[in-house]
Amino acid sequence: MTGDADRSPRVSRTMAATAMADRLPALIVGGGFLIVVVATGRLFGKLNTYDVAIAVLSAFLFLGWLAAPRSLRLSRFDFLLMGSLMTYASLMAVVAATGLTDEPQPQVQLMFLARVAGLFVVLTVFAFLAACWPATTLAAFGVTALLLLAYVARTFITGEFTGYYDYLDIPGTRAPLQSGFAFGILATLFLGLVVIDRSTIRRLFYLLLALSLGFSAVGTVSRTNTLAVAAVLVAVPFVAAVFRGKYRQMFLLALALAALAGGLLVAYVTDLLPDVVYGPLNTTLRRLGRIDAASSVRLRNWLSYFADAPAPVAIYWLTGLGVGAQSVLSEVKLGFTLRFDSLYLRIFFEWGVIGAALWITFFARLLYRVRRDSPRLAVPLVLVLAYGAVVGVTHEWLFVGVSGYLYMAICGALVGWAVFERRSAPDRPRRAKAG
Repeated sequence: MTGDADRSPRVSRTMAATAMADRLPALIVGGGFLIVVVATGRLFGKLNTYDVAIAVLSAFLFLGWLAAPRSLRLSRFDFLLMGSLMTYASLMAVVAATGLTDEPQPQVQLMFLARVAGLFVVLTVFAFLAACWPATTLAAFGVTALLLLAYVARTFITGEFTGYYDYLDIPGTRAPLQSGFAFGILATLFLGLVVIDRSTIRRLFYLLLALSLGFSAVGTVSRTNTLAVAAVLVAVPFVAAVFRGKYRQMFLLALALAALAGGLLVAYVTDLLPDVVYGPLNTTLRRLGRIDAASSVRLRNWLSYFADAPAPVAIYWLTGLGVGAQSVLSEVKLGFTLRFDSLYLRIFFEWGVIGAALWITFFARLLYRVRRDSPRLAVPLVLVLAYGAVVGVTHEWLFVGVSGYLYMAICGALVGWAVFERRSAPDRPRRAKAG
């Protein structure tokens, strides 16, 4: 984050002082939450450790707001959007609880509503932390990544892989998609920082983290996350060229990434990779080879939801069936079972066209804010949004605790870092030219 030529000396000195000050509480709150999200599982029943951590974050956020009401780095419009989403979700939850069944299950709706509220709590807290203590918040992500990679190293050394496919798992997740998303989204963040940071040492460190996390995402044998990692690698030079204007450097970066991918492929084909690396990579590539069959099955299932939906379900296309409708419908005798396996399908069925429009507006607003306050930070945010868009085809990551919370933490941090840069450089034009 520090040392970029776009920043004035005053900003660099401010961030250096921030890094040296006593920021232990920020590291504990930010880093502690991230570690809880990616490294712990259930407490009992459906209550996860990170659900408890959300309550702690909420208390931290409330106390911070009481101490300094203007310290929350989001605008009134941002809070209006989040409030609109929560209000809409709460109102439509009544449909799933009462309109589809004679035996309401309010605890189901409350649990899913709490998850949605938790997303906004995480976003707001990390925007606050990053705006106040940017270097410490970045360190929290770095520590989390290093701990994950230490776990990966342990797995490769011991050979204790998980499940039928012998995939690379992490303790806080229960499926390759979730593990792959945790590795992949962190890899995307650090890959974006590689592009925008001018310090050679930091860029090398970020690149090492990004490549290690990206390979770990492939090691989870998740086809969707593997494709998402590949898509982000391809998109990096183009996104950076658009937002930074450094076309020659980005062309060289594209060549370097292509050479790296080509070298890995040659090593795989010629059987030069060590067995501990060859195994997960070979499993992932074999599963990618069957992606056509898997995709056709999923597509048939998705189309059947529209074709077989009974009248009580079909009439809610505009407003959605309400948050938690998937769980409610599984208990209702309608001869119709929903198993979305897609973020877009879940938003359509549970939130409807209106809810989908609100979510699109929300993420577009985040990008607008970051682009306005710090054009360079728009690069990692666009890559993060692109990663989520690809994985969303087959994974409901936004409403899965591990994936959704980690994603919102990264988005909130990018918003906070952008606010810090704008606030620390009042002499810089508000809409500075990128690059």
